[in-house]
Amino acid sequence: MVSWKGRAVLIGMVIGLMPAPGRAIGAPQFTAEEKAWIAAHPVVRTRADSKWRPFEFRENGKVVGVVPSFLAAVSQISGLRFEYVDGVTWRDSVDALRAGRIDIVPDVTWRSAYNALKKNAPGAKAGVTASEDATSLRSNVIVSRPYFVGTVLVVAPEHLNLFVDVRNLAGRRVAVKGGGALEDALRHGDIPVTLLTYDDERDALAAVSDGDADVAVGPDMSILPLLQRQYRNQLFVSGGLPDNPYALAIATRRDMPVLASILDKSLAAISARDAEIIARQWIESTDYGKPSLHSILYYRRWQVAAAGAGLLALAAIAFASWRSRVAAVRSERDKAMFFAFISHEIRTPMHTILSSLELLQRAKLPPKQAGRADAAVAASESLLTLLDDILDYSRLESRNVTLAPEPTHVEPWVQRSADMVRWRVDEKKLGLALELACRPGLCVLIDPVRTRQIVLNLLVNAIKFTSAGSIALRIDYLDGKPDRAGSLVIEVRDTGIGIPPERQRRIFEPYQRVEQAGNRRVAGSGLGLSICRELVDLMKGVITVSSNPDKGTVFTVILPARRIAHAPAAGTADAREATPEPSPPVDADTPPSAGDGPMILVVDDHEAVQHAIQHQLDALACRSTVADTGEHALAQFERATFDMVLLDCDLPDIDGYTVVQRMREDERQRQRARTPIIAISASTGDAHRARCFDSGMDGVLAKPLRLDALRQMIDLWCPAGVADEIAPPAEDTQSAKGDFRAIYRQSVDADLAVLGDALSNGDTERARHASHRIKGAAAVAGHAATSELAAELERRLQLASGGMPPGIRALGDELSRLHRADMAGPDTGGRESGDRNA
Repeated sequence: MVSWKGRAVLIGMVIGLMPAPGRAIGAPQFTAEEKAWIAAHPVVRTRADSKWRPFEFRENGKVVGVVPSFLAAVSQISGLRFEYVDGVTWRDSVDALRAGRIDIVPDVTWRSAYNALKKNAPGAKAGVTASEDATSLRSNVIVSRPYFVGTVLVVAPEHLNLFVDVRNLAGRRVAVKGGGALEDALRHGDIPVTLLTYDDERDALAAVSDGDADVAVGPDMSILPLLQRQYRNQLFVSGGLPDNPYALAIATRRDMPVLASILDKSLAAISARDAEIIARQWIESTDYGKPSLHSILYYRRWQVAAAGAGLLALAAIAFASWRSRVAAVRSERDKAMFFAFISHEIRTPMHTILSSLELLQRAKLPPKQAGRADAAVAASESLLTLLDDILDYSRLESRNVTLAPEPTHVEPWVQRSADMVRWRVDEKKLGLALELACRPGLCVLIDPVRTRQIVLNLLVNAIKFTSAGSIALRIDYLDGKPDRAGSLVIEVRDTGIGIPPERQRRIFEPYQRVEQAGNRRVAGSGLGLSICRELVDLMKGVITVSSNPDKGTVFTVILPARRIAHAPAAGTADAREATPEPSPPVDADTPPSAGDGPMILVVDDHEAVQHAIQHQLDALACRSTVADTGEHALAQFERATFDMVLLDCDLPDIDGYTVVQRMREDERQRQRARTPIIAISASTGDAHRARCFDSGMDGVLAKPLRLDALRQMIDLWCPAGVADEIAPPAEDTQSAKGDFRAIYRQSVDADLAVLGDALSNGDTERARHASHRIKGAAAVAGHAATSELAAELERRLQLASGGMPPGIRALGDELSRLHRADMAGPDTGGRESGDRNA
């Protein structure tokens, strides 16, 4: 078998030994006649085979391959341009040449390798053209010197013997590419064979591999790449005609001797190196189809091994990364679950303790016992504040906090923020200065709740570490570029103990606390400033600290905030996010008169919740009336004027979101003043909060209602406000407590009956509503386990689609069992909870 480099040398030797006008050295020396012919006939017509890889084939509509590459080299040397004529096949190429349809046939054999196959065989083409015998052909055409030399190979499966002579093909099924001189020679030769023709050598080899043919015959340059790529160790070169190489040449009509001379000189100018480059280029770049897996593994075994090792390494790294991520997610989830569990398990009894202590505060106690009650309330509130801080920091750290920017008027927002801590300042006899450096009426787009949380944390921190002097809150706004937001600057200054320089670098880390004189730590979780930093980072802002020990500290926060040109009415947006701040304890000796207190419409479908909220409003010296459905509430809203509406969002007929929209529409049609409408619901979360505000509500309170939160919300919205003094417990507390317990038992029994009927009939919506009612009532009554199970039942029913979810009846039975256990046990203090929480 001849290598590509050997073939190039052979081509060069053949070219050099051929009789010719002279070997070309450098550019050929064309005669004046030849130059004139080139100028007069710049375009030479020719033909091409479209399926003879890698010699000639079409790719993307263009003729490419070894033969076109040699013609391109001739074109570059001579200046001729070759044009391919469509519709001329190998069978009629010589006829087309003699008829003048084409000027040359670019792929005839100069010395036919097929003469051994047939006496006086046509010398037309190595697998391409022949229509006359060699003598007739030479009498009509001029054949140039050869430009490519190859060998005809015989390919057979491993069980056949070596084919050393073409006569060994006798009696065999021979597969060849149809439409060429090789087929013609075998078909008309003296050797008896069963000839099987195919579109190309690839199909011929496939026939041998499938057993449809015994051997395949074809040019080495077409056969070898296919064997190596697709049939390695399946088919083998079993012989051929190595001593009779075929030599491709260009045939020209006898009446065009000048063109023949030009082509011959141009071919002589092609070096052996260029010939090898052309051959190697097409043997390497031609697409012979998808290689077999065995060929890939054989020729690319080291690359495959390296790629496999790399993939294994990447897989190991990815697996390790996945395990680390799973562990981190599990750790975060476990931590969040732990905090939620601790929060719930501590909050539930703490609410009962705190409500009982608050009721005790309102009773007439000796001074010593009153002081102890005050201390117990303060400690309970500190514990709840600590829980809030831990949960806030946990949510911020896990990026579970979503900002809700809305237009906010800076001046009233800052004033309310300062008012929330003013009692703390007064308690320590400090000064609180509010400095507004921004222009009046400024409205910016910020999250008022989270931004206020930053301000309050900084103010409470300043109050905590300042024993004498004053605290200043300064607000400024810096305009940005026309296409960018400006900056809201918040500065909190104090004259407290200051922060040592070595502690300032770590002051925003969690659980960092500054010590006062005498190494005494100030009470607190050490999370306030960490929460500030996390919130500022979430808002893409900056927080810095500057402090001198014993002189004071300055915290500066810079937040991106876009100015709102067309601001809403002042107070509307800000009031929505009013966050109740625990008020300082007050002493009460006599109940205030409720005759002229705010009139409040309570809309809730649960009798126990109605009972509890009305008792809270009585304690706040407010008047109230109750509606148990959305339609009932709308009817009362149309007939009377209310100072406030407390509206449950989950009603049996119309949901609270629709009710408030219809109330707002009624106000617009009748041109009535806007009535504050506050959502009261056991539902929580940002989605619920956003839906409340989008529907037209002015605030949100979560069940069970805290008395302080309810009082502050009424103070915020009602012009008359509530009484400064809270009514002490009435003498008939035990009677009221019994009433609440009876109402609770009766209403939950009815809800459980509705739930059981709905579950039996597959009515998921009725079952969900009954579960929601039980959840709210149990929360008010202080039955935490019952409330949680009802919430889980409601959640599963909300997610259900197309029928009852599995296991839902068992949950309903367990809910009934828990309720019976609640009623069979001792009174859990539902009346006190009803006063404190609803």
